[in-house]
Amino acid sequence: MKIKIVGVLMAFLFCISMVGGSFAASPQEVTKLSSGTTFPSQITGLTDQTCKAGQTAKFSGKFSFKQGFIWTPGIWRYMTLKLYNNKGVELSSETKMDNIFTAVGHFKINTKKLSLNPGKYNVVMSYAGNKNQGINPCEATSTLTVTS
Repeated sequence: MKIKIVGVLMAFLFCISMVGGSFAASPQEVTKLSSGTTFPSQITGLTDQTCKAGQTAKFSGKFSFKQGFIWTPGIWRYMTLKLYNNKGVELSSETKMDNIFTAVGHFKINTKKLSLNPGKYNVVMSYAGNKNQGINPCEATSTLTVTS
């Protein structure tokens, strides 16, 4: 019985590794598929954060796209988090892949490393879209408030 379970698990992991490249396409410009289909996308769960100067703020957001009537978690997708000051100047940018099981991208902003003074900063989490799969780009915004 244990050997069958291990065999099924190995077959599953093999299948995932074979199709993984199609899900992990790098960010690129989005155009319609040859069929003319595009899929709307969204990032949900990004919230405003407050932390003291010298501490680290944590941001997370879940990426999904709509296929028909169903919002599908967008696993293995590159998401980007950018930090801007109140004048719109980009202070930080990080791109990484979201969680394979939850489609949630987790990011940290180290206020000490970035030498952020007390004040409000704009945070933008985005997905650049995927031309080959017809998935539209999207973004969500929030605020980081640094206190003294």
